[in-house]
Amino acid sequence: MNALIIDKERTFAAAMAEILAAAGFQTAILDSYDDALEHILNKEAAMVFAPAFCGGSDIGVLVSKIRSFEDSAAARTPVICVSAVPMKDFFDTACEIDLFGYIEKPASAPEVIIVARKAAFYYNCGPAA
Repeated sequence: MNALIIDKERTFAAAMAEILAAAGFQTAILDSYDDALEHILNKEAAMVFAPAFCGGSDIGVLVSKIRSFEDSAAARTPVICVSAVPMKDFFDTACEIDLFGYIEKPASAPEVIIVARKAAFYYNCGPAA
């Protein structure tokens, strides 16, 4: 199962990749939403871990572009926001933009693995699977 991590903070992204790899996921790290969109279409990422904001854009734009893909598998890619913004400050936005999950930094390994396994299940068994 593939997991894509988007983050300009390379140390954090590498730590996330290590956690996911230890749980059996294949990982890729990118530092922009634009590169991620191409990767999702061409490499079939089963889930995406992304910051709330990246390169002057926000995760809502990323999610809406993913949901507009013609490829149904790519269009239902679960997106998990990983952000330093406290969940209580981001909750309303998270509900509006069809996020699969939200992990507040600093992320704990058990939390990352639990959310990743749920996303993998959704990707394989969810709507239009």
